[in-house]
Amino acid sequence: MREKGVNEIVLDTIGEEYVVVVGFGIERYETEVEAGLSEEKIETLCLKAKEFYNKNKQNMEKTPLGMQRIIIKKFLNDEEITEFDVIN
Repeated sequence: MREKGVNEIVLDTIGEEYVVVVGFGIERYETEVEAGLSEEKIETLCLKAKEFYNKNKQNMEKTPLGMQRIIIKKFLNDEEITEFDVIN
């Protein structure tokens, strides 16, 4: 069992500005898709989600916060994102 929570790992890995969206998006992923993520897996997901967020920042910023978190979860789970045109 890991010692740190998801948001603490996100903070340490990619910084405070991403905790609100990426951290809670990963928590949603862990709750709905893959329980019991290791710290290493969360770090990997952080980096992947940060890259996605930055490429799609303009669209993400226009999207309500709760939906941004759902989009991050969808992205990490390779689900179709229909909320806006995604930049890969």
